[in-house]
Amino acid sequence: MRIISRAIFREALFPSFLGLMVFTFILFIRDLGKLLEMIVSSTASVALIGKLCLLLLPNIFMFTIPMGILLGILVGLGRMSADSEVVALRASGRSIATFVWPVVALGLLAGGINLFLSTRGVPYINQIKQSVLDQVASSQIGAELAPRVFEERFPKLILYVEDIVDERWKNIFMVDMTKPDSAPVTLAQHGELLVNRSQDKLQLYLERGSSHLLSPNKPSDYSLIHFDHSEIPLPPIQVKRDTSLRATLPDLPTLQLFHDVRRPRAPRAMFVELHRRFALPASCLVLALLGVPLGISSQRGGKSYGFILSLLVISAYYLMFVTGTRFADDGRIPVVLGLWGANAVFFVLSIILIFLSDRHWLAGFRTFLAETSNSLLARLKRLLKNTNNSAHRNASPFLRLLTPHIIDEYILRGFFGYLLLSLLAFIMIFIIFTLFELISDIVRNHVSPMTVILYFVYLIPQIIYWVAPIAVLVATLVNFGLLTKTNQITAMKASGLSLYRLSVSLLFSAALISVGMFLLQDFVLPGANQHQDAYRNIIKGRPPQTFLRPNQNWIVGQDSKQLRIYNYKYYDPDRAAFADFSVYEIDPTTNHMSRRIASRHVYWDSYLRHWVFDDGWVRDFSLDDHSSFRSFTVTTFAEVNEEPGYFVKIVKLSEQMNAGELWRYIQSLQQSGFDVVRLMVQYYRKFAYPMIAFIMVLLAIPFSFSTGRRGALYGIGLSIGIAILYWAVGGLFEAMGGFNKLHPMLAAWSPNLIFGLGGIYLLLTIDT
Repeated sequence: MRIISRAIFREALFPSFLGLMVFTFILFIRDLGKLLEMIVSSTASVALIGKLCLLLLPNIFMFTIPMGILLGILVGLGRMSADSEVVALRASGRSIATFVWPVVALGLLAGGINLFLSTRGVPYINQIKQSVLDQVASSQIGAELAPRVFEERFPKLILYVEDIVDERWKNIFMVDMTKPDSAPVTLAQHGELLVNRSQDKLQLYLERGSSHLLSPNKPSDYSLIHFDHSEIPLPPIQVKRDTSLRATLPDLPTLQLFHDVRRPRAPRAMFVELHRRFALPASCLVLALLGVPLGISSQRGGKSYGFILSLLVISAYYLMFVTGTRFADDGRIPVVLGLWGANAVFFVLSIILIFLSDRHWLAGFRTFLAETSNSLLARLKRLLKNTNNSAHRNASPFLRLLTPHIIDEYILRGFFGYLLLSLLAFIMIFIIFTLFELISDIVRNHVSPMTVILYFVYLIPQIIYWVAPIAVLVATLVNFGLLTKTNQITAMKASGLSLYRLSVSLLFSAALISVGMFLLQDFVLPGANQHQDAYRNIIKGRPPQTFLRPNQNWIVGQDSKQLRIYNYKYYDPDRAAFADFSVYEIDPTTNHMSRRIASRHVYWDSYLRHWVFDDGWVRDFSLDDHSSFRSFTVTTFAEVNEEPGYFVKIVKLSEQMNAGELWRYIQSLQQSGFDVVRLMVQYYRKFAYPMIAFIMVLLAIPFSFSTGRRGALYGIGLSIGIAILYWAVGGLFEAMGGFNKLHPMLAAWSPNLIFGLGGIYLLLTIDT
């Protein structure tokens, strides 16, 4: 390359890399908390966690590389255009080809990396990722097992532990469902899970227990064996996977896929997958070409213009790409048109715009748009100014004192502009990546577009709640950083305004944002999360949950003096009737089974206020191992006194409850003896997390004043670094609280205290 070409290449390279890191971090943050939990619980080795991190990144890079390339070109060329470097080059006789060739080189470099990931890296990684996920799941089972919760992740095995003290289990109930007719039952007073990481094996060590074996054809034949200690090998946990053709196609090597599509009557999904592996890398070059005319046309837009425009272009491209993929998979349009249509449209558009960039037509059109937008903006400013002046004249002296001054309005205008820009960017990134994750499910299950739209409508409030603190951090650093770089902060200080006075309006706004986040998660998110989970189940092809009738086949009775476990194959809540109903009565002090009941049909008699058992048997056990067996045709058991409503449990996650509902839920679980440590951490997080917005501003203000001269891109990079550090510390403390290594309140509020005190210290030490 020549000197000018190298300069243009470098100008776009750093913003591209920074955009790639930003987009990747935003998408990777969803898995960060889970990885930190593994570190705290010490159940998975550091090497296994690091391996899992590396396996997660390539799938994200496939979608963030084109986004980063377009952002880098628009920001880099936009900076050159804003500083009149583009005008100088054009005045010296350089054509637009001067900008095209280095951009093409950058696009080819990114496309080559993406092509390798798409054709070689990701298929190979997908083949080994499932085994790693199984290893992680097996390593995590000991830490994630909760007391008084039925563990069903082991294949054909039901496990229930009444309490866990220092990683040692107490009062264990286990049912082997390999043979459902006999279903051997094992009880033990104590036990622990032994994990052999080198051989990837699990073993359950039990002490002072008994095994119950029932003859499937003759219930009167019953075997009871006692043991002092026993070692039971457990099957490794396997993460549920989709074995359909479309779900397994991304795992196939590209060469094998190429040979398979040449066979007669090859499935259409194979052609779609093969073209997708080449069409997506080609988007790097197409979007890079489109960035040339859009970037050099932003004389006054600068980096903000490039940021906004990159989001709009990326959103339009991926929407067209996803739509074409779905239509091609359904057979509505040819595969080539569906997968390559977006690239073709944007390539033709980029060639046209490049051609017009050497003409005055595009410049005149840009001038018209700029003048129109400036005119509308000026009218809006005059209207707001007149309204504010009128309100200020009619306000009381106290309200006039609280009314922001011109300098506050100036600072807040820039802050909220960058805040909305950042929020829009992060929301679009989440939506685009989530859409790509679900596209195979949407096509396979023939999900209507309205269902997908409604899912994202209900998902957006949760995305805003997640990314609002990062957006506040970015907006503060960029806003004050640009004011410092352009010497406006120096002028304000010279006029007698201290940096503390300049920060008051921002801190007040951040406090309001924190209040808004709390109101959002307390009033909007519980209902929105229930709806978006229901729509996601439809997209995934699972029966949508109503949260009122979960298929809960195992449930513990309400009697605190007698542990009573119920199992059934089917429950009709409308008729209050069970099919294949079993009752296990266990003495909680000795963990000895005292009675076992089985019935083919059980229904609620509203007149008797009892459950009526039809066609079954009951076996009573004594402490000296003697048992009595009797069968019955129709009978009742007074001790089984739970009413029908007890078996209709409301199933909600902490994200689907507001603070008051979660607190009442925790209190009810505590009265029943449940372990509520994790829920307590989530309860305190509901109050601690919204405060992050205020703390981010408190932390960003001193950083923006001290590093502002390095520009907006440096501010964005610094904000991402601070966000990574904060989320890592926050996730670490939350995991420690969840594993009862830290008080729940301290686990939730410690990151706020650490970073808040750090922000106050830095704020007090700056030169005001």
